[in-house]
Parts: sequence; C-alpha cells; structure tokens
Amino acid sequence: DVLSKMGLQLGMRVVDWPPAPEKLKELKEQEQVKKIVESHPILALPIGELDLSIRSSNTLKYNNIKYLGELAQMKGEDLLRNPNFGRTSLAEIKKVLSRFELRLGTRFVDRLLDSEQLKQLEKQALLKFYPTLTSREEEILRMRFSGQESPRTFKEIGQILGISGSGVRQIQERTLRKLYPFIHYVFGKEAITSPLDSKYVVDLLKRLDERKKEAPALPGNVVDLN
Repeated sequence: DVLSKMGLQLGMRVVDWPPAPEKLKELKEQEQVKKIVESHPILALPIGELDLSIRSSNTLKYNNIKYLGELAQMKGEDLLRNPNFGRTSLAEIKKVLSRFELRLGTRFVDRLLDSEQLKQLEKQALLKFYPTLTSREEEILRMRFSGQESPRTFKEIGQILGISGSGVRQIQERTLRKLYPFIHYVFGKEAITSPLDSKYVVDLLKRLDERKKEAPALPGNVVDLN
C-alpha cells in the first residue's frame, strides 16, 4: 500500500538506479546551482537591461551571453580575445558587475550557470531590478517627469488627483527613494544625487513602457501592490 501511493511496486526494475557516481555528482551540482540562483535571482537579469555600450553588447551577443550570472562566469582574458573588445570595454564590464557585487571569473559551484537555468528565474530578477510603484506613484512621476520643459506643479497635480500639493511632494520624494537601487545598478552610485537628475526618472519610465509593449504580464509593469 505504501509503495503503490508512490507509484511503485515490489520487484519492479528501475532504469539506471542506483545512478553512477558521476551522475550523482552531476545531480548534486544541478541542485546546488538551482539553490544559488533561487537565492540570488538578480543573476537571471537579462543583459539587455544593463545599458552597456554597443561594442560590449555585441561581444556578449557573439558569445551567447544572455544573463548577468553567465557574464559573471566569463574570464577577462576570454573577453579580450574577441575582436573590437579592448581594455576600455573590459573596464566597463567590470564596473557594471561591481554594482551587483559581482566580478568576472566567478564560479558559483563546479558547474557553470546556463541560460536555461537562468531563464526560469528571469521574472524574479526583473522584480528585483525594477522598483515596484503604486499606480498613484507612477502617475505622479509621469506628470512631473514627462520630459517636457515645463512639468506640472505639485499644486496642479494635487488638483487633478484631489490631494494637497504638499501631499504630492511627499509621494514624489518617497517614490524617488525607491528608484535608488535601480539607478545604482544601471548608472552607478555617483548618479544618486540630491536633487535627483530627472533624466534617470525619464529613462526608467521609458524602460517600463517598452517592457509593457514586449510582455505586458512581466513585472517590468508598474503595479499597485499596496
């Protein structure tokens, strides 16, 4: 009765069991990799989100590097063997990885991370990468940082939303603080200034719009979780 509940029966032959030592090692490494990626989902961040130069991006595409975790496993000397990839591009890659507290040549376990493993956690990586904004926070950002020379004032936005101008200011300040990790990842901590340069907010809103067009169900969308 116990065996039947597990889909087993006495005397049945189980193919390839017990597994060979090499197979056991491979299964153990696969489980280790799975745990590492699940505990650090940012490793599954797509390379396209990193705002790299065209030269660096093309080199990574040529080497079929799609995710941050794959890039961290690359060695500097291997990247330098690529045509049109020099010390300047290498320095750029190292700088970007440092924002995630990663470096080239990282071996997470004996087994390398691969695209298929990382693809499964891409959604979680995007959630960690993009700030989660409420619908009101997004609305205020769009009215304040539309890219126009004369954005709406706090008072004007307050009249539209039915709240005070000081309330709009408080929501904006709170929302901008949410953007700091994103700005740090993409542009570096030197970009986090007070007041915050509006071009970074405009860049974020543009990215979110593009992600909505590409895959409306992905967490790149701004959603109201409050």
